[in-house]
Order: sequence, then C-alpha cells, then structure tokens
Amino acid sequence: MNRRQIAVAAAGLVLLGGAIAVLRTTGGGGPASSGPPSPAQPTAFKPYAADGVVLPEAGGKPQPPKELRVDAGPRRLQASWAVDKPAAPGYQVRWGHDGALDHQQLIAVPAVQLDGLDNGTKYQVEVRAVDAFGQRSDPATSAATPRPDLAEDAKDSFVDHFDGGTVPDPAKWRLAAGSECVRASPGDGANSKRLVVSGACGSDAVALRARTPFRLADPGQAADGELGRYVITTDAPGQNGELLLDLVPGAADLVDGSPGPPPQAGKPGLAQDDPTLPPGTIRVRIASNADAVPPTTTAQVLVPPGTPRIAPSTDTMSPLPATQIGISHRLEVVLRKDGVRVLRDGVLVGGGDVVPQWPEATLLIGLGGPAGGQLHVGIDLVAFAGVHADTPALLPPPQITTSLSELPETDAKKLAGALGGQLRLSLLPASTVDNTPLPAPNLAAVVHGVRTPLRPAIPGSPWSQGVHYPVVADLPPDALVLTSPAQRLAVAVVNADGTPAQGFRVVQADIELTPDPAAPSTAPRTNPNPSVRPPVAQLAMPGAELLDASGQRLDPGKTLPKGRLVLSATLDGAAGQRYSGELAGLAGFEVWLDDQRIAAVSTTRDGPGVAGNWRIAFNATTLAAGPHTMEVRAFGTDASTRYVSGFATFLLGQ
Repeated sequence: MNRRQIAVAAAGLVLLGGAIAVLRTTGGGGPASSGPPSPAQPTAFKPYAADGVVLPEAGGKPQPPKELRVDAGPRRLQASWAVDKPAAPGYQVRWGHDGALDHQQLIAVPAVQLDGLDNGTKYQVEVRAVDAFGQRSDPATSAATPRPDLAEDAKDSFVDHFDGGTVPDPAKWRLAAGSECVRASPGDGANSKRLVVSGACGSDAVALRARTPFRLADPGQAADGELGRYVITTDAPGQNGELLLDLVPGAADLVDGSPGPPPQAGKPGLAQDDPTLPPGTIRVRIASNADAVPPTTTAQVLVPPGTPRIAPSTDTMSPLPATQIGISHRLEVVLRKDGVRVLRDGVLVGGGDVVPQWPEATLLIGLGGPAGGQLHVGIDLVAFAGVHADTPALLPPPQITTSLSELPETDAKKLAGALGGQLRLSLLPASTVDNTPLPAPNLAAVVHGVRTPLRPAIPGSPWSQGVHYPVVADLPPDALVLTSPAQRLAVAVVNADGTPAQGFRVVQADIELTPDPAAPSTAPRTNPNPSVRPPVAQLAMPGAELLDASGQRLDPGKTLPKGRLVLSATLDGAAGQRYSGELAGLAGFEVWLDDQRIAAVSTTRDGPGVAGNWRIAFNATTLAAGPHTMEVRAFGTDASTRYVSGFATFLLGQ
C-alpha cells in the first residue's frame, strides 16, 4: 500500500537547540526501552538532587476539564472536552455503571472513545486533568446510554455489526494481504464487540473483501437520484494512515500499489485520475498526517483515466477535520446520478464528478497504518443501501500455495463438495531495467496437472511496476485436489504454453468454490477467531533538550561555555498515545549525566502521572571540556511497563 505522502516520525538523531537529542523508539515507532523490564526497575521515586542541581516544584492543582460532552453510539461512548491554556499534559478518564467507576484510562488528548459497552445501559463518565507531577483536578462528570441505530439498519440491504459468533463472518468477508502479516479478529477488552484488523505489514497492501455484491438501483427508478450508498464506521485511517474504499467492477481482492505517490488532492467536488486503478473503479481515499503542522486529513475521489465526467456538484463541502486518536467516525459514500458524495458523521466532506458505469461491483476496504509501524484498526459497522443482493453460499476454501513453475505432488486428496471454483490471484509486476512498460503476459494456472487460462479480473487493468494486477481462472472439479504438505491447493502460475513464468510475483491467492447442492452440507465453523487484545499501554515519548541558564534555546552545533545549564525533559503524551491508544502510568524519571545519577523526580502526587515537561538546572562548571551525555530515564508505576529513555549530548569548551 503506497504511503509515501504519509509523514512518519523518524527515530534517531535530531538537533535540539545546541544539543543532539536521541529518541529511542521501537520498530513500530513507539517508545522503547533498552530491553525487558528489570526486576530492579523502580515503580516509585523520592525526589533527589545532586550538588548544584535544582529540581522543578509542583504548583497548584490543575483546573477541571470544561464543557465535557459525552455522545452515545452503538456499544460505545465518545467523550470530549475543551482544552485549557496552557493545556494539561494528561487526563484520567474513569467510567462504569450503577455508581461503580471500575474502568479507567490515562490519555493525553481531550477526547476518548469507550468501546465494548452494553446498549441500553447508562454509563457514568468522569474526567480529571493531570499535571506533570500527577496532581489531579476535581472531576468533570456526565452520563450517557449507548443505543443501536435500528432506524438506519432498516434502510440497508446489507448490514454487519461484527457482533456474531464468528468475527469476521467468513460467509461475508475475505481478508487479502500481500503477506501473512495481518489478521482480522474480534476485539477483546476495550476493543470488544467490534472487528479488529491488526498486524505489522509495513507497506504491504491489506484489504477486506465483501463477498456480497454491491448492486446499484436502476437509474430510471432511483429515488431522489441516489443509485446506492455504503457506510463504514471505523477509527481508520488513524493518525498516520489511510483508508481506501474501492468499488471494483470485477473479481478483485487487491487493487492497491503504486511506484509513486497518490494524486494530489484537487478542487472540492472533482475526482482525480489515478492511472493505477482498474477501469471502472471508484476509490474514496481518506488519508491522515498527524505530523503535519497543523495535522491534516484529506478525502479524495480517485478514478482511472478516461472515466467520463459530469458537471461538478455545487454543494458546499466542509474541510475534513483532523483525526483523533482512537475516535471512530461514520463514513458514507453516496453514488448518485449527479456524482459521488462523501460524508463524515453526516457532514459533506468530499465528492467526485463521476457516475458508476456498472450495475454491480465488489467492495474492497483497504487499510494502512504508519509506514514501518503497527496496524490496529477497529471497524464497528459496514452496510450497503441499494438493491438487495444475496451473499453467495460458502464452501470453506482450502489454503493455497503458489509457485511460478510446476512442482511434484504427494499425497493427493480430492476436495469434496465442490463443482468447481474461481481462482483469484493478485500479481505484482517487477520493475524493468529501464522502467519501460510491458504488456501483460499470457498466463495459465496449473493445479493438479490441469492447465486453465488466467484472465484479467477487470479487462484493461494496467500491467505496471508495483501495481497489483488481479487475475482469475475457472477451475474444473478435477483440478480441485489437495496435496501435501499440509493438504493445500498447489497452484503453479506459468506461461500459457506451460513454460515457467517470470517478471512478477504472486502476492495474494484465494478461491471461491461452487458448492455441490447434492453434497452433504459443511458443518458451520464452531471455533471463533481468537480475539485481539488492545495494544499494551506505553509510557509517553521521551525527549531531552539543553537550554542556557535563562531557559533559552542554544544555537545548533555551538560549543557550550562552562557554567549553568538547564535540561528540558519532556514526555510527550500525544506522541506516545498514537501507538497504544492509551498511556501507562508514570512513576517518575531519573536524570543521568555521564553515567552519574544527578536527579530524580516523582510524578505520583495524587496518582500516576501521564506526561509533561520539566526543567532541571545543573552546574557544568566542573565538567571536563569535551563531549557529555545526559539521559532522561522514565519508569511506570507498573513493573511490567517498559522504561523509556531520551538522550541529549553536548560539547563543552575549555
């Protein structure tokens, strides 16, 4: 999945004033430690200052959050409040029902979503501001009752709340990914009663395919000009990710990928050309960049070149607000005779001057997290409104192995209960020496010695470097034979004449089997997918910067004179919360200078701290000339929490 336009926080060296600060981060981009928690890791601190060190002191308690608002949705509540100036570095949110506030989260942003609640139960919510020393404000309180939106469900021809016995329901959904890096499972704990798609896939494409066709109304009978719409309630694209909502007129599983960035956003209401898309595809792309100043979220309608255009809409479109950590929104894509409309929570935020050129399409939901980071997306609802289409009968498919030449088979076993099957592959063309476009090769699939032609799933799809190319083959019953090891369907993709193929790789393989009505019915799946727990809470992101004695930033690269200096120690709560959704309780931190502990600060005055900024003055007069290193080492109130460190180095003159 292309995410070149999604900014990513880079770990490593950054100039901070006159010092170089080093932030240690994990491969997923979040705060890291130097290893697993040590048995000696402290979970409480007493203030400590070496000779010449001056510690910061706590002030008065923070003011309580203002204008607390709690909005109810199906199985969830969303709480938000106004931000004071200066803003509190953190908040404690507690909730429960019948007077028992038995759940809590520590967060750094003024909004939170509480998932996994019971519809019809009234929940009390309490929010307190938390300062840098763990002091808590008086609470702001409210209450609300989650309720299902039954009126909306009644309008839809297809609805999935992901609350059945098996999530996702294999009769409704297939998961496609460029590698075995991702899974779709029911959420657990705070993520319960929803679908969670999680993994560490880097730039690999990930998509959910709806097995139920998306079918449009007859234009001559479309009420108010609406041909159809689909809805998704999700917290995607998250902070630095993207959400791709594709309607593809063919049997495709993956249509993502590009050697270059996606098209730049154009004028509101106008679709942009994307040459990587198969003919007829209508894509809605929602992308977020939390590292931009200010953070941005954009909505685009993308179509392949040559798509007919109509007069653009004159409707007023609102800018798309930046996404918030863990907050779900209801996105609607409405296809009309006068163009495409994109709404978020009922507000028009985008559109396109195009009309579908097909009566039926496949819905693909593409998901992407931060480049090089963790994908963790919650989906609460997917629904279609349009002409009803039956979900095809399901015969559970076998696992598939692929190769580019025929391999010997052992222990063959015929797949029972199938009259045939449609093999669906996604091919990824390799680059050429001079990047010259090549025509799509003429290929075939060989399964158990039966060679069957492969054809484009959508005729006219581009064969282009780095772009997924979906193909299909109709396999006869005598090809449906499982072989060892692991009793899988072994598929060889070869040239049409049977010679080994080259110049691409197979990144995704699936099969839709045609059940034999005369065969015994397959027992329903009894073991649900294993649930996915929320990410483990982490400490805020550490940072360190050196200032002069008056608290001013130093010139980058400057050799510092001996004398008084100030260390600005930061634990950035919002940056840390991006990676785990909530923050671990902060016990305090130590400051080390050249491997000597010179300070310790406690942050548990009224309970665990969350985040903050502290200034610690120290005397550099007696230090030797040359390079020196300072470390801010922060610890949690729970011994299982990994500690985090931020570093600053500086150079002293004679």
